[in-house]
Amino acid sequence: MPIGTTSTAILLNINKPKHTRTSQQQEHKSWWWEILEMIGVQVIAVALAPFTGGLSESLALGLGASDLLASISAVGVEFLTDFTINQVYDYLKGNVTPLNTFFNILPAFAGLNRISRGYRTTKFISLAEKTKTLEQIGIKKAKNLQEIIRNVNDRITLGHWEGDTIVSSRGKSKSCLITLVERVSRFTLAILVKNRTTKVINKNVSYYLSILPKNIVKTITFDRGKEFSNWQQLEKNLDVKIYFANPYSPWQRGTNENTNGLIREKFPKKFIFSKTNKNEVHKFILSLNQRPRKILNYLSPIEYLDRKII
Repeated sequence: MPIGTTSTAILLNINKPKHTRTSQQQEHKSWWWEILEMIGVQVIAVALAPFTGGLSESLALGLGASDLLASISAVGVEFLTDFTINQVYDYLKGNVTPLNTFFNILPAFAGLNRISRGYRTTKFISLAEKTKTLEQIGIKKAKNLQEIIRNVNDRITLGHWEGDTIVSSRGKSKSCLITLVERVSRFTLAILVKNRTTKVINKNVSYYLSILPKNIVKTITFDRGKEFSNWQQLEKNLDVKIYFANPYSPWQRGTNENTNGLIREKFPKKFIFSKTNKNEVHKFILSLNQRPRKILNYLSPIEYLDRKII
């Protein structure tokens, strides 16, 4: 179930196709062709924009412009190239709208290109739903999504978890933490593991959640990391529903992201998890779960959970 997400969230589940083999092949081909087209356009934009920007900078310097003016010229030409390629593509597809134009502008500015990529990924999903391609690859929309979203957003019921991994400094170690947070109580589990393979992730998540009372483990929403790709087995192990947040949408797992921030106070971004041990991790997480929270009327997560379970 999509914890903290919008109605565009996707529930991954097995669903049998209802169309003929011929129509399935046509729809599948249409969807993949659209994706290949979009990828091709982005590759062209990513490759051509820096080239034209660099050419513009060289030309400006050759004409005697200052370094500042040459740099401004390069940025402007790079932006214009990227924007034009995407805008022309939308024009040829008959998709020129104010919203599409707005998102075509974003890739030219720093980290905002992530918003554009997330938006375009959502467009892929919408197209796949329309052509029933999602059904062909085992994905369908949650039937009771609105009710689930309302209950979770209002924090009405216990048992809805958010999950993620916190990794070591890049290239230093494969060890990492699996973090799991119950959305209502903010009760947190952090599991030190040797790597992020699906086998290790599933084994540890299954064990630690299985020892909790069954009525407080109903759903888990993960980010879209490949370490959670074997979600079907995890569903089977725990008898719960697994959901995923939309691409580039960490706010859809806001409780987990905020908790990860607290954990990073102890284990900062450049920390190497192979240098710690499970006892140290458990000791810190226990202190976190015993910390009174204003949002819980100054109860700690453990106290809040204890009262609700009883």
